[in-house]
Amino acid sequence: MILTDTEDLEALRKVTRDFESTVSAHDVIEREARVDRALWERACRELGVAAVGVPEAYGGLGLGPAGIAVVLEEGGRVLVPLPLLGSMVHAQELLVASGDHALLEEVVPGLLSGQVVAAVADREGLTPASAVRSGEGWLLSGTKAAVLDGMSADLLLVVAATDAGPSLFLVDAADVSREAAESLDLTRDFARVSLDAAPGRLVGDWASLSTAVAPTLTLAVAAEAVGSAEACLEASVSYAKTRVQFGREIGSFQAVKHLLAEVAVRIDDARSALDHAMWAATHHPEEAALTASMAAVTATTAQLRATADNIQVHGGIGFTWEHTAHLHFRRARSNAALFGDVRHHHENVLSALGL
Repeated sequence: MILTDTEDLEALRKVTRDFESTVSAHDVIEREARVDRALWERACRELGVAAVGVPEAYGGLGLGPAGIAVVLEEGGRVLVPLPLLGSMVHAQELLVASGDHALLEEVVPGLLSGQVVAAVADREGLTPASAVRSGEGWLLSGTKAAVLDGMSADLLLVVAATDAGPSLFLVDAADVSREAAESLDLTRDFARVSLDAAPGRLVGDWASLSTAVAPTLTLAVAAEAVGSAEACLEASVSYAKTRVQFGREIGSFQAVKHLLAEVAVRIDDARSALDHAMWAATHHPEEAALTASMAAVTATTAQLRATADNIQVHGGIGFTWEHTAHLHFRRARSNAALFGDVRHHHENVLSALGL
């Protein structure tokens, strides 16, 4: 079944697109901390962006995974320099999944206001992270790699080994050392994080929490991919209508027509799968893992193809630093490395089907 956008989701889509219409991803690529904090606070204050997926009981808008998908899709269109995937989706969903009411009441207001940014440190560095008890708290040591928005974050959700298995801990970013890590994606910052007996607060069991939020995270990645792919197709079509070669617009050449038509078909498939995944997440959560992975398969394929072909259609200008084409291509490749390529998502589909 395909989701029919509700008035709330359509309104959210419109105001988010209008808000981001003047944003340029190029503004942050020379920075170490690439989250535009002033823009983020405005987005949270004026649009309530960070509150979209948070239950109303904790001050959120309660629009759930469908609302999250809309925001990520619009963010993907312009590669907006905001902590949507890292803080708004991954970190906040993990905190909500923990069910720790005292923790949520303490942390969520700052996140929803945009004054606090969180990042998830779940990838091991050179020294695996571990946690030991210290009185009523915990002390964490080790290193973490490729922490998305790690240079911009105020709070870190760190995965560390304990005697009971991998667990998730809340750590103040002021208690760790960070250095910027080079990344293919120039519109997001990544950090290498070192912990040396950093105090942490236990959030919960990592296995159960990561499993609980995986469908929403996968759906968010798929939505962002669809937004990026659609923006690249629109840019390609617009350029093909105006670029003249051999006395004709290049859009009149059969090779260019076929190339763009194939991209359009792939995006149409991705849009259909994304809409279905949004519907399932809201109405049939037992199917959320399967439908999110199906959306990720088609969306990842569409984004990889659309971003590459966008560069090809633009020719020499598509390779220039000033153009956005290479930024979308970098985002597509980076997401495939961080959150799974097409093969990975295919395996998740098979796993969800019990195969």
